[in-house]
Amino acid sequence: FRRQQRDQFISSKRLRYLTSNHDQQYYDNNHVQNLARDLLKHGNQRIDTLKQLSTAFTYHNQLISSFLSVDNALQALIGILTQCDSELQHHAAWCVTNICAGNHQQTLQVARLAAPYCITYLSGQNIAMQDQCAWAIGNMAGDSQECRRLLVKQGVIKPLVTLLNATSENVIQSAAFALCNFTREDDTYFKEMIDCGILRYLMDHLRFSKDGTISLALLPDILQLLHHIAARNEYDHALLSSDIVKPVLRVIHHLREIRSYQIKIITPAIRIIGNLAGGLDEFNTLILQESTILQDLTYWINHCTHSHIIKEIFWLLSNLMGGDLKILPVTCVINHGNDLIKEAIKRLSWADEIGIEANLI
Repeated sequence: FRRQQRDQFISSKRLRYLTSNHDQQYYDNNHVQNLARDLLKHGNQRIDTLKQLSTAFTYHNQLISSFLSVDNALQALIGILTQCDSELQHHAAWCVTNICAGNHQQTLQVARLAAPYCITYLSGQNIAMQDQCAWAIGNMAGDSQECRRLLVKQGVIKPLVTLLNATSENVIQSAAFALCNFTREDDTYFKEMIDCGILRYLMDHLRFSKDGTISLALLPDILQLLHHIAARNEYDHALLSSDIVKPVLRVIHHLREIRSYQIKIITPAIRIIGNLAGGLDEFNTLILQESTILQDLTYWINHCTHSHIIKEIFWLLSNLMGGDLKILPVTCVINHGNDLIKEAIKRLSWADEIGIEANLI
């Protein structure tokens, strides 16, 4: 429960947990400092030591501080990261990942030493290291603008974007998570991502297979990254060229068809369409050409228990109505518009943002 609370608190960072007997152990400051000293001995138990440390780092930041307080412990960890033993490297990268889920001082201290090696491994052939290093970089990027600048100066954007074309879903997910964290606060790094072909890779992951299935595991991070890009009007033409509307609307429809209430998927999907509806008129035309769009939105209003989704849908609709009304397909409005209007009327008196959006409609 304590870990779950911490995960929720640090939304821009992700801890990685080890499923083993180590997870049941109790760790205190003395234990972690002893493990740090064991790491300096170059013995045969270093993999076990690294596993215990990566688990200890998931409990609280004080244990990370205890590790960093041991002279040369961090240098020893970075040394293992640069060795030829792939298993040791992987567990060292795992430790780096969890340390970088700590506070700013801890993250920056480790990032300054580990970032160049993590970035190098992104372009390697070891899939496990690509995944873990992308995850570690994501935690670094999610920490602060200072860390993001440090990483970008070392050329992190291009290899991360390239990993979106990887064969491993874990690698793709970690790369998308990391790239999302580079879109926080400002749009400094968007142009480089666009120039590296990020939209092409993201669209590939929104394509359904011939049997009508799609990887739901990848969608939260892929859609969140697309949402951040779609929120910037200067990339509207690039998004229009990438044919973004139909794939995102199909995801919304697909979730309705399979009755999957995955809030981490439906939220960014609705927000993407809402952002696009507030942009070029061409987007509104494409959105309203989809015959099921109003049905799908009505369904989510009636079946979603999360109030923010209802607010986002009404915001999307108000953006659609704020465009050129001549593009509204008459049959679409006649068949399904009444249901949406009824839902909006029900909420006109709500004293919150949902009521405000309903009034706008």
